[in-house]
Amino acid sequence: MGTPVVESVKIRSYPKAVFLYPLFLVSIFCAVWSHATAGGGLDAAASALPGRIFFVVFAINLLAFAWDFSRTGFLGVLAIAVITILLVLLVEQKVDVVGDVERFFGRVQLKAHWHFYLAFSGVLGFILLLAVLRARIDYWEVNAGELLHWTGIVGNVERFPAPTLRFRKELPDIFEYAILRSGTIVLEPAQGERHVLTHVLHVNSIERRMERLLSSIDVTVEAPKPPPPPDPSS
Repeated sequence: MGTPVVESVKIRSYPKAVFLYPLFLVSIFCAVWSHATAGGGLDAAASALPGRIFFVVFAINLLAFAWDFSRTGFLGVLAIAVITILLVLLVEQKVDVVGDVERFFGRVQLKAHWHFYLAFSGVLGFILLLAVLRARIDYWEVNAGELLHWTGIVGNVERFPAPTLRFRKELPDIFEYAILRSGTIVLEPAQGERHVLTHVLHVNSIERRMERLLSSIDVTVEAPKPPPPPDPSS
C-alpha cells in the first residue's frame, strides 16, 4: 500500500501545564495507596512510601516544568550529578556521609492523608482539562496553499495565503520531549510574519505529515504558447 495522501495538518499548541501530567497520575496512585492501607498496621517505612514517591516525582516534575533543558544543558546537569556522586564516594572513604544522610532522611516524615492526594489530583486534573480544551478551540491548520488559525468555540478563522510555506522543527527542551514528545513548529510563509507554535505534542509525527503534505502539492507548469502564424498580407 502506498503512503496515504495528507490533505491538511492540524497543529495544536498546548499550554505548558500539560507537562504536569506525571504528577497528576502519581497523586492518584498515592491517594489510592494511602486509602487502601489506612489503618492496616503497616510499618513506618511502608506507610511513608506514598509520600516519598510523591515528593520525588513532584521535585523532578517541577524542575522539568520550571526550566528549559537543551541537550547541552541536560549533559551539563548530568555531568554535575556524576561529579557530585564521585565526590561523595571519595569522601565516604574517610567520613560516613552516606550513613548520616540516610539516617537524616529516615527521620523525615513525608506523610499525607489520602484526602490531600485526592484534592491535589483534582486540582491538577481540572488544570489539565482546561489545557486540553484550549488546544481544541485554538489551533492552526495547514493545507495545500493556505494557513488557517482557528479560534473560539464557534470556530472563528483567520486565513493566511501560504502557497510556498516553509517550516522547521525545534526541540528546545529534552525533558518536554521525553514526557510528551513535545517540540516547537515554526511556520514561515513566503510573505508575512512567521508563526512559532510551542509545546506541540508528538512533534515528529506532525513533522512527517507536514513533509508529505508540502511535497504532494502539484505544481502546474503552463506550456509556452506557440508564436502566431505569419501574416500572409505582409
